Amino acid sequence: MSPLLAVDKLEVVYHRTITAVQGINLTVSAGQIVAILGTNGAGKTTTLRAISGFLGIDDARVTAGSITFKGARIDNRPPHEIARRGIALVPEREKVFPNLTVSENLSAAIAAGVAAPVGGNARRRSLRFFRALAICAHAWPGFSRAVSARCSRSQAR
Repeated sequence: MSPLLAVDKLEVVYHRTITAVQGINLTVSAGQIVAILGTNGAGKTTTLRAISGFLGIDDARVTAGSITFKGARIDNRPPHEIARRGIALVPEREKVFPNLTVSENLSAAIAAGVAAPVGGNARRRSLRFFRALAICAHAWPGFSRAVSARCSRSQAR
């Protein structure tokens, strides 16, 4: 059985001269959870951005290797095409829509058709998971104040 996602000998170059990652291989089967670990600057974010199509913003490109999802090549495709296929990049920190609550961010993905309903109402399912996050955010002091504030605002709606 072929993998759901396959990254084969990936190479990403920034500004046509700076090689950021080279020779990355990764396979993910359906139902499998995979973690990408490494030190700062090792290429974790660049690899994830290559998979999700978010390289063009920084004048970067997959220059060698391939990225295949559900049997189709997706390397160097725009993010909206890759998202429609079912891959999304979840940005770290405040890099989503910073002026929106978490609930509004989830609604934006649902409205765009990115988060398609699976076995029920997508918004209700998303908010069910969000409520769990909101409870954790208040219980775990490691969450930033901004995340906690967004959780509070979203729960109040």
